Amino acid sequence: MTTPGEQPRYTTGQLAEMLAATLDGPAHLELTSIDALDDAAPGSLSFIRSDHFARRWASSHASAALVTRGVEVPGHDPASRALLVVDDADQAMVALLEALTPAPELPPV
Repeated sequence: MTTPGEQPRYTTGQLAEMLAATLDGPAHLELTSIDALDDAAPGSLSFIRSDHFARRWASSHASAALVTRGVEVPGHDPASRALLVVDDADQAMVALLEALTPAPELPPV
């Protein structure tokens, strides 16, 4: 639940359910932002679409990442961070952004 002006908060478990993702890590991690791997902080969700990005996971501070199925993520510790494994991380990110973006308020007619 959020108050007006407060950032929405979701857990890794909630997002995994929303995206039909396989969760590799804790379901209780609270996520408050979406950031690139290199810019992420604790509470950030990022995404990994290829081996090139997977190599950055170990040095990222993100709490969780969407990962394309079949991409191996070196340095992942499922006791402390979460990977949400989906068929396509790019498509899952688009779906997530669409689901979390509020509809614009239209003026009355």
